[in-house]
Amino acid sequence: MKKTLSIILSLAMLMTLFTAMPVSAELSTTIIDGKTYYQIGTAADYLEFVTMANADLTINGILTADIDLSGETVTSIGTAPNSGQQTATSYQGIFDG
Repeated sequence: MKKTLSIILSLAMLMTLFTAMPVSAELSTTIIDGKTYYQIGTAADYLEFVTMANADLTINGILTADIDLSGETVTSIGTAPNSGQQTATSYQGIFDG
């Protein structure tokens, strides 16, 4: 009984690790200085990146083209306090663009 419970709890913890990491079948990635960047070349890519970044505030993005967000409803990434101090909800990744 203890062994079964132990296995179930271990699997649950592993599933939590993998579900916390956003994975995109749509966005390509590139490695720069050992860091992974999601490539953003369209408005749809940007909107997908924002969704992913709000799930993991530490992911990195890089613009590969000028994008036009006219007519799009854009959600900000994280929430920064007025004082400029980082909090747990501040975006902490790198956005090159």
